[in-house]
Amino acid sequence: MAITPDTLARIALAAGKEIMRVYRTDFSVERKHDNSVLTEADGLAEAIILKGLAEAEPGLKVIAEEAVAGGDMPEHGSRFALVDPLDGTKEFVAKNGEFTVNIAIIEHGRPVMGVVYAPALHRLFVAESPSHAWQAKAASDGPPPAKRNPLRIRPAPAAGLTAVASKSHRSPETDTWLAKYKVAGIAGAGSALKICLVAPRGADAYPPPRPPHGGGKKIGESFQPRQPLPRGRGVVPRPPPGVPPPPPPARGGGGGPRPRPAARRPHPPPPSPPPRRRRR
Repeated sequence: MAITPDTLARIALAAGKEIMRVYRTDFSVERKHDNSVLTEADGLAEAIILKGLAEAEPGLKVIAEEAVAGGDMPEHGSRFALVDPLDGTKEFVAKNGEFTVNIAIIEHGRPVMGVVYAPALHRLFVAESPSHAWQAKAASDGPPPAKRNPLRIRPAPAAGLTAVASKSHRSPETDTWLAKYKVAGIAGAGSALKICLVAPRGADAYPPPRPPHGGGKKIGESFQPRQPLPRGRGVVPRPPPGVPPPPPPARGGGGGPRPRPAARRPHPPPPSPPPRRRRR
């Protein structure tokens, strides 16, 4: 039986409940081999998610961040689940509430369903399909809420864009990207909440993330920039509606426009055959 959006939401809520239990304690902090932060909540939440996915859709392969960090990278086909059990561990350690549970279903290299849940903020974002997504208030100790607000991005404001930038991984590349557009303000946020601010019309642009720690991307950052925005209503990091894309870089080393190739001369017509002599 294929998994449903509501099932994904229930699994994310259950993981969020366990994360909040650890959040209220004096938990310890460790470092992984790539120097990223790790807490007890990461592993506990991932175990809940893996169990929930296995029960909902037996046989579904799952690529989960902590399992992969431990060397467990499963063989998978065109359909699998992608999991970041605790995105924004730095925010979790700082206890600012801006951390999320991220789960996506991938088919043929594209996310087709996904959940982002911020348990400390009681904010749930669900993409039921590439064309339909919603948000709701949801406590981690309750069921998926019945009251759901559709997600739609807003047209670009005339005064300029509000861009969302990472609180933990701001880089010169981000500033270069932002300089291409008319930006009126910057909103800071941690974890997948950055893209979720764009979805409910709280911001307009999200620069492409920089791989952290000089190494490969985190699993959550592999899919979060394209979830849960509905397809056709804005895909980050493309410009939002009403904003033209930046001009493409000049080709070649000269920096100017490329010269047009010389016009080809038309081929001369073939010569006419000689006239035939009439026999007498």
